[in-house]
Amino acid sequence: MGFVGSLLLVSCSLKAVAPPTFFKDVAPILQARCVQCHRPGQIAPMSLITYEQVRPWAAAIKEAVLKRSMPPWPATAPPGHFAKDGRLTDQQIDVIRTWANSGAAAGDRKDAPPPRRFPEIWEMGRPDLMLTLPRTQRIPGNGRELWKYVYFDKEFDQDTWIRGLEIHPGNYNRVHHANIQVVTAIGSGPVDWSSLEQDVEAPQNDPPKLIGMEMVQIHVGLPGQFSLETAPGTAILIPKHSRIRMNIHYAPSQTPETDHTEVGLYFANGRIEKQWRLQYGGPGESLLIPAAVSRLEIRNTTKIQAAITVHQIGCHMHIRGKTYRVTAELPDGRFIELLNVPAYNFHWQFLYTFAHPIRLPAGTVLHDAATFDNSAGNPFVMEYDTPNREVRFGNRTVDEMMTSYILHTVDN
Repeated sequence: MGFVGSLLLVSCSLKAVAPPTFFKDVAPILQARCVQCHRPGQIAPMSLITYEQVRPWAAAIKEAVLKRSMPPWPATAPPGHFAKDGRLTDQQIDVIRTWANSGAAAGDRKDAPPPRRFPEIWEMGRPDLMLTLPRTQRIPGNGRELWKYVYFDKEFDQDTWIRGLEIHPGNYNRVHHANIQVVTAIGSGPVDWSSLEQDVEAPQNDPPKLIGMEMVQIHVGLPGQFSLETAPGTAILIPKHSRIRMNIHYAPSQTPETDHTEVGLYFANGRIEKQWRLQYGGPGESLLIPAAVSRLEIRNTTKIQAAITVHQIGCHMHIRGKTYRVTAELPDGRFIELLNVPAYNFHWQFLYTFAHPIRLPAGTVLHDAATFDNSAGNPFVMEYDTPNREVRFGNRTVDEMMTSYILHTVDN
């Protein structure tokens, strides 16, 4: 080969094992998967846009991606099951691991990808209609949770179809959930809204009674799912004479704080073929978890009466929830796994969109299976409550729920 050939071989080998750098290798991963939350004004505690911001966190980022705790994506499924899968690939994880272990070098700034652009406030673009709370909500600094039921002022003067909505928390540190509900009078004619409490504190998070009214919940807003977008050709109906009510949950604060959460609505356009619907699964109010039990599995079945097409799915539990799985048993005996969350996290609850909507014929049985840990070994229990009592269904964080959300259209 000769001396020159040997040098070329050594040179090529050195280039092949050159460690990754931030600008060329790591920044594209962060831009694609992390900065939507890790930027100023968003839910994450620190920004991960520039090298100077990222470098001090290199070891922590490596640990989080190796554990797959970041980016948060609790569900496990084969590639292609869900659209916009938030998980990192094995190759992306290896790049971050190698970069952190080799000194977290910056590299050449000329290799940096173009900065990712975001809307100033609204992820889905400027809403067609913005709903603002009638008054600023005040969170007392007493270290306790706060639940409110608040109506937005607008009464819809005609049937209104929306293709999506987005919740913009005014205080990301305190807004844990913000559920969007449509309240409509039963029957026709003008509505006397003065008979309803417009802004009420609910110590047990039990909703105030509705007399002569009915409520339909159209979205469960939680960290990871503060927005909802329907499939093309489908939309959510807000009936004439309705108003929007928000059930909002504030996490404890040791000092007085305020919040002014907004909701943006996006009107449907084009032909609407199907109405978007929300179906719940789970045992409901019969849920009971004994004291000090470290692993309790609860199952529930729901039979589908009419053929549906499922577009999105999610699940909800409180601090004792550990796993959640939803499978569909078809009339011909086949099973389809719709959702599997093997490591449920109370702080990250997503709505997952199927890459290809799943049709379930009439007679399909939905199987919900969840496990709970009401022991001293559950750090959430020790932080919020005690394991020394049985727990029943309830709306407070220290109560428990077991619910799946099936967002679907009816085929007929």
